Amino acid sequence: MKPQSQFLANAEHLAFYGLKREGKGYAHDVFQGLHRAHPDYVITAVHPEAVELDGLPVVKSAASIEPAPDSAIVVLKPAQAARAIDDAAQGGVRRVWLAMNACNPSTRRLAQDRGLAVVSGCPLLFLPDQELPHRVHRWLAQLFGRV
Repeated sequence: MKPQSQFLANAEHLAFYGLKREGKGYAHDVFQGLHRAHPDYVITAVHPEAVELDGLPVVKSAASIEPAPDSAIVVLKPAQAARAIDDAAQGGVRRVWLAMNACNPSTRRLAQDRGLAVVSGCPLLFLPDQELPHRVHRWLAQLFGRV
């Protein structure tokens, strides 16, 4: 089983970083895809300023999530991802998925230095019932052994 699949199979309580106030974009697609694929998971959006996003309550820090999340998904640019990694580690997270631009050598190293297990890649490739572009991307990734 790929590390990404293991991450999703074992992540029942997630902190999610990257939602925007506009309620659209890649992070929104990942958030909604997770909710559809895993309706039993507790997924809490973390945003340093917002109180509510997409009609859902938001917390300012992973440390304020009770009980503490075991995992986090970060869908942010590297500078913001570094802050999210620190926040997640301080909030008790043990595993982090650095999606898309969030993953680069420095953010990966930072997460590992904070004691977090790290996976990376596009979460949508590992979720069922995605829209056509993501299904094509998953098919290509499977063809080349990446999923």
